[in-house]
Amino acid sequence: MAPRRLDANQYFCPSCHLHLITWDRPSRTVEMFHKVALWRDFEAGKVRLVCQYCDGATDVVPDELVDLLQDRFALGSPSTGPRRPKPPA
Repeated sequence: MAPRRLDANQYFCPSCHLHLITWDRPSRTVEMFHKVALWRDFEAGKVRLVCQYCDGATDVVPDELVDLLQDRFALGSPSTGPRRPKPPA
């Protein structure tokens, strides 16, 4: 049997190059390697990860990852705006 391929996404800080997060979409697991914060662009509604070591911001991250980080690590603050409502199950 062939080994299962993980659909992992890795996020690195563009400024200091620290490995911030690895995310596996199918299993909904996330591993955080360094402290991050969420930064929301209110006009565009897009969210980026901010490295807490150097304040570098990543490219836009998917909403699914944002929801996972808010649920698992309680990331978010008044500056990131209100949490998006969850769709009905």
